[in-house]
Amino acid sequence: MSNNISLKTQNAPLIIVYIIWSLSLYLLFLLGFKNFWQELIALFNVVNTENSLAVAIAPLLSFILSGLLSSNFKAIIVFWRRKNPLPGSRAFTDIAPKDPRIDMGLLKKKVKSFPTDPEDQNKVWYELYKQVEGKTSVNLAHRHFLLARDLSAISFLFLVITPWPLLFISRNLEFSIIYTGVILVEYVLFCIIGQNFAKRFVSNVLAEYCYK
Repeated sequence: MSNNISLKTQNAPLIIVYIIWSLSLYLLFLLGFKNFWQELIALFNVVNTENSLAVAIAPLLSFILSGLLSSNFKAIIVFWRRKNPLPGSRAFTDIAPKDPRIDMGLLKKKVKSFPTDPEDQNKVWYELYKQVEGKTSVNLAHRHFLLARDLSAISFLFLVITPWPLLFISRNLEFSIIYTGVILVEYVLFCIIGQNFAKRFVSNVLAEYCYK
């Protein structure tokens, strides 16, 4: 658990930067792109002002947005799977056979038998993860996955919540559609990145365990 908290703490500055960017983007569309760059610079100057309120509440806002959704719901958002969304649920039937680093015969000797049920796969994979969680390749992939997962969740919240007040306040349908499209692209990109890092995380665990 302490390792997980440490990884999240390392990711916090990047999450805060993304939240600031998302809020700035929302406000700029709300302003109607008048003096776009001047407004953007002005917004970031406010954020960077020493002792400014924005700087003070940014970590709190990051904490709130990251904590609004459960880990399981974040996984559903990232992997687009309602049931057994975590990639560990497909560790032995899908991910491991596709990784050329993993000797499936050797891995099977060490694991004894490969589970096929998604829940069982995730449980067995997690047991293996706990044995190699200190490895650099495992920690790095885990950190990248957690970052992509949290950014996906935050972009999802902005996608669901912010277009409606933007349309209501600005009364500008074109800007609202463009803004929604930008946030949607960000969300999809973060999900794809998260899916790739998650698979790498799962396969790194199996590769490290296989040859440890």
